Amino acid sequence: MASQNSIENQLKEITHHLKIVYSGENSKESDKWLQHFQRSTDAWQVSNALLLIPDAPLEVSFFGAMTIHYKIRLDFHELPEGSIQSLKSSLFSHIAKCTQSKENKLAVITRLCLALASLAVQTRWNDVFQD
Repeated sequence: MASQNSIENQLKEITHHLKIVYSGENSKESDKWLQHFQRSTDAWQVSNALLLIPDAPLEVSFFGAMTIHYKIRLDFHELPEGSIQSLKSSLFSHIAKCTQSKENKLAVITRLCLALASLAVQTRWNDVFQD
């Protein structure tokens, strides 16, 4: 589990690399770095932290949502069984926050809904529509 200081440093690093990728500069190294980060176990916590940043730029929120979706689809085995309910709650919370945002975060909402659907499949969540 990443420490708070480590998470803050990773948030800065991610923001830096996203600026490079979205600036149109030579972004090959930053893109590689971001892909490598998505495969790390710290990505679970850090992507959640990205979505908690108030007034975060769209690309930051989208990267957070995309990373959570990636982790649920491909690295679900890394998640401790006791944290599934917490993940489910945080996904619902992030979706609600984005729908109440003044900014258009449709891409983020869509990716979070895909993450929620992936979670339903991974956990064989039978009563998904009742929750």
